Amino acid sequence: MRKNELIAMDCRLRSLSMDIQNALNSRAAINRLPIEILREIFYQVPAREWREIMLCHTVIWDRVRNLHPSVFRRTSRQTSAILVEDGRKTQRSLRILAQKKVRLRELYWLGTKDTIWSSESLRASAAHLDTFVLHCDYRTRWCLRDVAFFEGETPILRRLALAYFDFLPLNTFTNLTSICLHQFNNVCPSKILACLAASSQIQDLAFIKGRFLRWVGDYPQALPLRHLKRLIISNVLEHQIIWLIKFPALTNTTSVKFLPDSHTTIAPLSSPYLIPLPPVVSSATRLFVKSDSVLAASASAGYLCAQGLCSDAVQLMDRLPLTQITEYCCDGSFTAGRDLIKRMPSLTALAVNYDHLGEFVTQLVHECEEPGGLMSLPCPQLTTMRLIVLPDDNFEAALTLLLNLRAQRGHPLSRVVIDVISNRLLEDVEGRMDQLNGCPVEWRIHPWASPNPLYMDIPDIFRTAEYDAWLVGSW
Repeated sequence: MRKNELIAMDCRLRSLSMDIQNALNSRAAINRLPIEILREIFYQVPAREWREIMLCHTVIWDRVRNLHPSVFRRTSRQTSAILVEDGRKTQRSLRILAQKKVRLRELYWLGTKDTIWSSESLRASAAHLDTFVLHCDYRTRWCLRDVAFFEGETPILRRLALAYFDFLPLNTFTNLTSICLHQFNNVCPSKILACLAASSQIQDLAFIKGRFLRWVGDYPQALPLRHLKRLIISNVLEHQIIWLIKFPALTNTTSVKFLPDSHTTIAPLSSPYLIPLPPVVSSATRLFVKSDSVLAASASAGYLCAQGLCSDAVQLMDRLPLTQITEYCCDGSFTAGRDLIKRMPSLTALAVNYDHLGEFVTQLVHECEEPGGLMSLPCPQLTTMRLIVLPDDNFEAALTLLLNLRAQRGHPLSRVVIDVISNRLLEDVEGRMDQLNGCPVEWRIHPWASPNPLYMDIPDIFRTAEYDAWLVGSW
């Protein structure tokens, strides 16, 4: 480390110590400085040598009068530890693991090439381990085949992530809140089901790029997984996760994200595999269709099928409960999506792009034949129209035609919302109107780089990252 960097860090630490002391002086006296404050400072220390420099820095410790370095050293040995092994200092990590395993709180073992640790270093119990992330390589994965991590003694383990392995460990994990399996093979579903049955508080479950063994058997007794908010299935054949979708403990409060790849297609109704949709679809009332994704959602949860859906979306639509959809958005690039409105008798709100407004107008003003032979307009309960436009788009003629013809046929619209994508203020949008053919018109301005879709309010679970922060950098 350069001298100027040390000086800069020294100044920063002095500033921190003064801030801490000022905060202490402004409050009632306490016995000692909270260890957590200095521990967070030490987490930022770049080298072991600098740690020694700071502990021996008389200026800092003279200012912090209510804590001596020896007290901090003694207390720090009793606190829980975090170990991250990325393959650069494996032998040093092995020593740390052997010495401090009992008080490890989080263990991230990523990309190691050492084969000894898996059979030796994970034998002793880990009574305080909360998070365990293991990234195997082609050597260590075979060492895990008949291994029970930490002798099965992980009483407070809550977050588990395993990558690049062929067999699950022998542990019977319980009370987990997060599970992520990545790049896996030959995983027996019964082990996953047993783990879920013993983890009623689980919140996140992810299966990414893997293959399950065929499962035939009875489901274990399990409480409803009402805390499971997110289920991610990526690059897994759809028929291989039927056992999970049919799991009786799965509820309609769990949002599901299914990400097929070029080799993973949506099975048609004629498929030999009777593939159900997750329970959340049964309560979906909103549908969002784009060229590469479909989202069926309720107020707080949903089912998102994304990534290369052009050829499969029609097959997926045949399995969705379209008759209960009340809010529908289609970006227009998916041709078959424009015909879906004929199958949505409960639709009350529709959102479309200006580029495809004319095609939707044609669908909405022409009567179609119902099963009984009667002719009627599509979407008889439609009352709200949302139109996404640019500032210079000329949409009045098509919109006026829609309002007139729907009113003439006894199904008038009661509200029109114009979403303008522009960086200009609302006052700068010239020629805006408050009414069109007696229908109130509401104007909204959105910036070009809008973070969320304009078309509808999607559930919060789909606005957040796919995986928790504890998995970032794991693979």
